Amino acid sequence: MQNENDRNSSAVWKIIAFIIPISITLFVVFYGNGQCFQPNPPTWIVPVLNLICTNRQSSTPPTSPISTTNANPKVLLEEDFNDGQAQDFQIVSGNWQILSDNGNMVWDVNNPSSADYVGVNLGVVMWQNYTIQYRLKMMNFVSNATPEVIVYFRGDNLGNSNVQAFTPDFNGDKLITFAKTVNRSGWQAISTAIYPFVTQKWYTIQIVAQDNRFRIYVDNELVIDTTDSQITSGNTGLQVGPGAHVRFDDILVRKDDS
Repeated sequence: MQNENDRNSSAVWKIIAFIIPISITLFVVFYGNGQCFQPNPPTWIVPVLNLICTNRQSSTPPTSPISTTNANPKVLLEEDFNDGQAQDFQIVSGNWQILSDNGNMVWDVNNPSSADYVGVNLGVVMWQNYTIQYRLKMMNFVSNATPEVIVYFRGDNLGNSNVQAFTPDFNGDKLITFAKTVNRSGWQAISTAIYPFVTQKWYTIQIVAQDNRFRIYVDNELVIDTTDSQITSGNTGLQVGPGAHVRFDDILVRKDDS
């Protein structure tokens, strides 16, 4: 049988065993703000805190990078799809999917000729002067449909926007068009250029919207340089017409305040 001293000693150790975990938890919460960082903690608790923080950090799943929090403050959005995600892209319609193109992850959409236009929205309506850069590959298209590839920009919620469109077959011509729509009244072409693009080939396109001036480059070649002052701000997005199978990659939107 235990004597009185043994019973008292056992009770004391039970109390200590109960108090220590609570004390450490309260220390982390109140002294360390609940984080794995404690400024100048007492030396006796450092090994225990290191163990707690190591376990907490290792059990927390890694956070996927968010495209709009790029280290460069001028970058509004950046996506290369290499992590298998299309972040900050709001799919409006269509079967968009991320898949491999010769080992490189890209965004693919194959729009049947019997369908309507499909698209995604990007960004916010407050954007004003900015540059959109993206890579495009048209896999194939159906000529008797409307297989356009459109990037709209400075779009708002009232049906106003500017657009850059690739049309692979318009009465036998391959066109790049800068246009606008006002109050959803249909497209008004402002400037058009013929460009000999082909299927199964990647192209890098840049759209520079600076005040009332608009420039469109294909593989660093300036193909359209025009002005229009009606639409001054808005978000951007992608649209693909019926009968077009296309792929996008390396989409970058950056502020252009110069």
